[in-house]
Amino acid sequence: MSPTMRTFATCHARRTIAPVRSMADSEERQGRGGRVLGFGSVCVDYLAQVARFPTPDEKMRTEAMQMQGGGNVGNALTGASKLGVDARLMSKIGDDGVGQSIVNELRAAGVETQFLIVEEGAPSPFTYVIVDREGASRTCIHTPGPPLMPEELDANTLETVLEGVQLVYFDGRLTEAALEVMKVAKKKKIPTLVEAERLRPNLEELLEQADYVFTSARFPSQWTGEELLGEALLATAARLPEAKFILTTLGNKGSVMVDRPDDLSWSTSSVAKLRKTAKELKVAMADVVAAALPDMPSTPIHELLVEMMENRGSEEVVYRSETAKSVVGVSSEGQQGTKVGLDSAPATSSFFKLEAGDPATSRSRQKKVAAGEAGTANVDAGSAVEYSSGKGKRGRWDLQTGDWVCGRLIYCPAADLPVEAVVDTTGAGDAFMASVLYGLVSGLEYEKMMALGSVVAAIKCGGLGARSALPSKEDLNPVLLQ
Repeated sequence: MSPTMRTFATCHARRTIAPVRSMADSEERQGRGGRVLGFGSVCVDYLAQVARFPTPDEKMRTEAMQMQGGGNVGNALTGASKLGVDARLMSKIGDDGVGQSIVNELRAAGVETQFLIVEEGAPSPFTYVIVDREGASRTCIHTPGPPLMPEELDANTLETVLEGVQLVYFDGRLTEAALEVMKVAKKKKIPTLVEAERLRPNLEELLEQADYVFTSARFPSQWTGEELLGEALLATAARLPEAKFILTTLGNKGSVMVDRPDDLSWSTSSVAKLRKTAKELKVAMADVVAAALPDMPSTPIHELLVEMMENRGSEEVVYRSETAKSVVGVSSEGQQGTKVGLDSAPATSSFFKLEAGDPATSRSRQKKVAAGEAGTANVDAGSAVEYSSGKGKRGRWDLQTGDWVCGRLIYCPAADLPVEAVVDTTGAGDAFMASVLYGLVSGLEYEKMMALGSVVAAIKCGGLGARSALPSKEDLNPVLLQ
């Protein structure tokens, strides 16, 4: 007999973990900002802080131990809710005590949980996290919960969960079901944001439909096989012509965005399509391109990125807007009264044809290695091909010398945080994502959105776990939020 599936909103079984919100809850939400639906994985994190990472067979004691909520979408929605976003979650858990704690913590943070799906008799997902104080690192060992399958999402549920939603955020997990939500969101013309933390089956199909893309530092290189960050970002942008921006976090080096406004979303591949148009119209290719493509200079993307990260570049090429300058020296309250802010302003380049230099010649091997590592990490080594980029794609998929994408780069440095104030980096990327969710539904300029992300992520690192130190709006300087 198959397990019984139920949603918290319609549950009449003996055990109810997340009943529908009360009228008082609904009235409280009316004063919040734009509504975001987050779709992906939630779990519980068991965090153990140790002086240093243990060696094999060694026994050691923890310096601190906590149990708190985790999972990318759960963390990001918690952070966004603390910033004033009306956050709604869709995910799946079991009906055990772990599931109970997941729901309780999310609801306490103001996140709507009535669209969580529960599988009776199944365990909820959890993660062991070892926080190495000496090495300033964390190691995660995850145990997944029950999978969420497309057939569990009926049409009525999808219509209801998307009601009033201004942005749908996918954390890159539960991808088969995520594609069903994406389909309805696109039909309703609701903007979508997809996170790419690492290679996962079906993630490419999700990314190709995204309006906005958010990646980890490693993902662009893992996906494209390009060794240089600039080339990897260019290859990622070229593969995703629908994405208005690709935003990549770089840890303590900050973040970088490839920004592609609608009227400048051109690339080598789009010009290739113009050749067909020229042939059909029986006119010269040069005339078609001249009529359709803005006249703009070209520049090697990686060289431009390095100049921006090193605070170099002429004012004709790289500038700092008044918005960017306004966030410098603006401090917010971190843990233990620590002041957190940016020492230098985000930098924005002019619009260019961002060109490839010499793409990696060993990219095929690198992509194969990355796919194998991803499969092994997911205890799915036998299906490594499912993690491979470009699987089943027709035509040219890899970057070629001279390829280009129209756009500009925006680089934002990391916020200044004393080394001694860093407790744990777990969930720093999710804290940044919370700021992106807030920025998109609030209409922040991208430079300020990225600056907010840097500050919120830095403040989070002052506490153990992904959520314990997430700041509220009151902890942040108002300049960052306007």
